[in-house]
Amino acid sequence: YQFGWTEETVVAAAGSTTKVTVGERVLFPVSPETNPKPVSKPNITAECLRDNITLSCFSSQGSEVTYSWETLPPCGNDSCVHLGQKMEIPPLPPSEPTSYVCAAQNPVSRATSDPVDLGVCSIPLPPVSQFGWTEETVVAAAGSITKVTVGERVLFTVSPETNQSVIIDMSFYNFGILSWSSRLKDPDIHDLYKDRVGIMEDGSIYMNNMQLSDSGLYHIMTQYISENKPEKHSRFHLQVFEPVSKPSITAKCLRDNITLSCFSSQGSEVTYSWETLPPCGNDSCVHLGQTMEIHPLPPSESTSYVCAAQNPVSRATSDPIDLGVCSTPRPTEPVSKPNITAECLKDNITLSCFSSQGSEVTYSWETLPPCGNDSCVHLGQTMEIHPLPPSEPTSYVCAAQNPASRATSDPIDLGVCSTPRSPEPVSKPSITAECLRDNITLSCFSSQGSEVTYSWETLPPCGNDSCVHLGQTMEIHPLPPSESTSYVCAAQNPVSRATSDPIDLGVCSTPRPPVYQFGWTEETVVAAAGSTTKVTVGERVLFPVSPETNQKPVSKPSITAKCLRDNITLSCFSSQGSEVTYSWETLPPCGNDSCVHLGQTMEIHPLPPSESTSYVCAAQNPVSRATSDPVDLGVCSIPQPPGRTWVPILCSLSATLCLIGIVIILCKIKKSEDREKAKSWNQVVINQGETIKFSID
Repeated sequence: YQFGWTEETVVAAAGSTTKVTVGERVLFPVSPETNPKPVSKPNITAECLRDNITLSCFSSQGSEVTYSWETLPPCGNDSCVHLGQKMEIPPLPPSEPTSYVCAAQNPVSRATSDPVDLGVCSIPLPPVSQFGWTEETVVAAAGSITKVTVGERVLFTVSPETNQSVIIDMSFYNFGILSWSSRLKDPDIHDLYKDRVGIMEDGSIYMNNMQLSDSGLYHIMTQYISENKPEKHSRFHLQVFEPVSKPSITAKCLRDNITLSCFSSQGSEVTYSWETLPPCGNDSCVHLGQTMEIHPLPPSESTSYVCAAQNPVSRATSDPIDLGVCSTPRPTEPVSKPNITAECLKDNITLSCFSSQGSEVTYSWETLPPCGNDSCVHLGQTMEIHPLPPSEPTSYVCAAQNPASRATSDPIDLGVCSTPRSPEPVSKPSITAECLRDNITLSCFSSQGSEVTYSWETLPPCGNDSCVHLGQTMEIHPLPPSESTSYVCAAQNPVSRATSDPIDLGVCSTPRPPVYQFGWTEETVVAAAGSTTKVTVGERVLFPVSPETNQKPVSKPSITAKCLRDNITLSCFSSQGSEVTYSWETLPPCGNDSCVHLGQTMEIHPLPPSESTSYVCAAQNPVSRATSDPVDLGVCSIPQPPGRTWVPILCSLSATLCLIGIVIILCKIKKSEDREKAKSWNQVVINQGETIKFSID
């Protein structure tokens, strides 16, 4: 009952077989071993109706909660305790008001609500004329459900003690709407409610133009500033309804009964009821529900019905309907010219006739020329006939008629079914290959064309018809790779012929591209284009694509080394080329494939400096291959000078170059002076036998 279920519910027992009736609800109880959460203090809401009051109790926290009710003062025995989350009671006279408390409990805790007095449903609503409001205003009562019509104003009454400074906060499902302090006067209102919400001088809050979305729980908290008093909490539960519009009635007239349906185009939570006119005077004549099925009375005892649509805030009544509406003759709509369709089968022809307009239409068929008597007339909308020989074609016409009109179709000749139709030309067929262990199944399909036949032929052709295979599929045993054979498929019909692209049986033996370059370690299936690939659940499928555009050749790759304490990671990269794969090899080569490492990166453990090894990286694709410069692992052990040592080296080099330049300039100056002195010497005549002395400065 704590779930609010009133119909039959079956609780399933773990570890046993539970038998359930079709349509029943089943509850699967689960009892976790963890301790249930303690319950919180429950709240009570009261729904005040004309004949009774419904109290509801709810605790916002806790698991495995059960509820019970008790009067105040207690009556002293268990007969006064009511079990359940809800309790319905008839209101008492004002002189005998009774209070109730609700207890919420589970295996680890128990909590009791504040008491609620049934007099809450008889509290007179305060007048609202003092606020200058002329339209309808609904005053919400704290602790009960207030029903409101769309567009109305609601006043939430709050009565703080006089001469007290207070702070009032209002929220809607924990969403803050208004905050007001009696010291500041101006309230702080959320932007969504600025034009609809306000506060009175006494602390009461009003909300204008209520909408369906405003239904729910409102919480107003009053805090006293000047004195140390406990907070006051007021909870208001609003239900907003759209008023119903005047309903309309539709009648469905059948042979044995009449079905009346009622519908109101506006309103929320609408219920419907039916009553006879004149009223019978007791509730037994009232029928509840949106539809009502009745058996019509004789015309001399005609009865009228009215439908009432209502919800908690409004009620509207339809215009009366007389059951004689089903016996009133309706004007017949004239028929339109009918059309004939023919379904041509091997052994017979079925003709169908249809008129798109008209009521109460009947159909008949007649031959052309007419045979002159009624025996040649066939009644019915369809007619099945056996075709005559082509030399004796017969035409038929269909007549559609009703009490107000008659129309005849254009004639149809049965020869329509023997007229040869031009087939649609075939399109270029495509081939798919299903590669199995022991054989290959080729299938051919042309997406266009009618009456298509298929044939297969080898390439190159064998030169006689024995090599031609007829049929849409062909099963063959693959040849060794050295004797690979291609096949073409031809699709043809009486008006056209088209040939597929050739397919080589080697498609089933094409090696699959490696997938290690993608870093995939689990099983990966590579799909082969033009064939059927079988895959296990959970596997990854790679669809390799080989564009027809020319691939770019790879460029010379470069190597980068990442030197770590325990290992060295080498990376290889080629800046150009597509579908590039990388491999590594030692220098000098070891002479077998076991020394080749595949992949763009390679992690190695460095050898002692005395056993230094060099590596080269090769980048390749289907059109080119390039090799990097070798890298020595000793690169990670060479001490690198700090950057500042380059400064003195550059300075010494610059000074040396300057001195060399100065020496060259001085030498050139000396040679120039010697040339000038040689020009200044006088010419001397020397006679034979004379002695000449040279003095050199």
